[in-house]
Amino acid sequence: MWRPKPLSYGEEVGLLDESIKANFETESLSAGAKEDLASVDLVTSTGCVGYVTEKSFDRMLPAMRSGQLP
Repeated sequence: MWRPKPLSYGEEVGLLDESIKANFETESLSAGAKEDLASVDLVTSTGCVGYVTEKSFDRMLPAMRSGQLP
């Protein structure tokens, strides 16, 4: 999958294990994103100050494994 330079860089230097390029405010989670989020323990976001709402969390949190805290 194509990754923007900041995401590719973060993965290459070990700052990120994996990355997902998505706008969870407007896009449903893909099957791959759901699978990736299943074992997440930390979510970071860039460029989102001021616009992340419950829509993003409503999409991400159900994909995470039950009993695992993000």
